[in-house]
Amino acid sequence: IDVSDYHVRQMVAARGFKKRSFAKSKTLKDVKDRDAQFKKARRLTEQCLNQGIPVLSIDTKKQEMIGNFKRPGQVICKEQPQALDHDFLSFADGKIVPQGIYDVGTNTGYLTIGTSHDTAEFVCDNIAKVWADHLQWQYPDADTICLLCDGGGANSCLYHIFKQCLMKLAKAIGMNILVIHYPPYCSKYNPIEHRLFAHITRSWSGEPLLSVEMARQRAEATKTSKGLKVYATINSNSYETKRPIEATFESDKQKYII
Repeated sequence: IDVSDYHVRQMVAARGFKKRSFAKSKTLKDVKDRDAQFKKARRLTEQCLNQGIPVLSIDTKKQEMIGNFKRPGQVICKEQPQALDHDFLSFADGKIVPQGIYDVGTNTGYLTIGTSHDTAEFVCDNIAKVWADHLQWQYPDADTICLLCDGGGANSCLYHIFKQCLMKLAKAIGMNILVIHYPPYCSKYNPIEHRLFAHITRSWSGEPLLSVEMARQRAEATKTSKGLKVYATINSNSYETKRPIEATFESDKQKYII
């Protein structure tokens, strides 16, 4: 029987078929007590917000190359923009490590653009600077900071070096630190992913990042209809990877609960 494309589409739609894209929803493996961990994290987060304790969602965004490299997105112009035909790091003017801190209670983002490596020391230095420049004035009565973070990366729950850096951070700013790690393979539920990083990605789209300062300016210009405000700074310090744990950690760790 010969039928037109129109009738075929009508028959397919009537039976509930349509074109769909894949969704990343199947976990790599089952995590024990995954639901219980989320419920506890939600309960602690709500308690902190109700008590005026700053809840900071932290993570490090994908590293970006500096140079005339093609980026996703479009830009309004008269002629087609031209970029290098290969994205080789050897042709870049360096790379940046964007580490973000998102204040859940105030809908404010703090992006630190590093030029070295993503390490535990780098993460804690950025928290210390944001606390000194902004948060200590917004939360003058707080004695605790709540950190929401993934279970991997520089802030891994398994890295003793991260715990040691947190101890130094707590001493330096004179605050208690409550750390809430999300279960494995659940980083997409970290608020910073969809409340800050997604919007910064939009600000960086359509045009190459030709300099570190250009990346900072475009990140700081990020805004949303719900009032997101972004402060961006550059951290040009050099950070050593695979740094060993200091000997004093074994004695100091008995005094702190991480």
